[in-house]
Amino acid sequence: MQLENCDAVIQDQIISCISQLVESCSNQLCSGWRPLFNALRNANVPHQRSAQHSPVLDVLHSFFLASKQASIFAYAAHDCIKCLMKILTTNEENGSRKMTVTSASPILQYLEEVADILIRMHNNKSSEMFQ
Repeated sequence: MQLENCDAVIQDQIISCISQLVESCSNQLCSGWRPLFNALRNANVPHQRSAQHSPVLDVLHSFFLASKQASIFAYAAHDCIKCLMKILTTNEENGSRKMTVTSASPILQYLEEVADILIRMHNNKSSEMFQ
């Protein structure tokens, strides 16, 4: 089953289930972050929900809190970035340019945080735990 082929109600239920899964066991996901980000990237996240508090942003927040090992973060960072970029570009692809700086701010902050962590990882050149 492909998530993008499901109707909006089913997609919303699946995203909520993913959010609950992450909330309950984010520290044990390890390599499971990549498939989660791929599922979220394939979902049609409405503009209103992506701009405010949403299950997708909850998953992203949990990823940053739970990813204390550089190897886990590095393994999933690319898919995380693709998910964030999909949220930013979805409205433009649909012909809507309603996303403002204010509504895009949480996504842009997560992109900046990913960049900061990757820069620190590169500068440390270690696979040790990082903060």
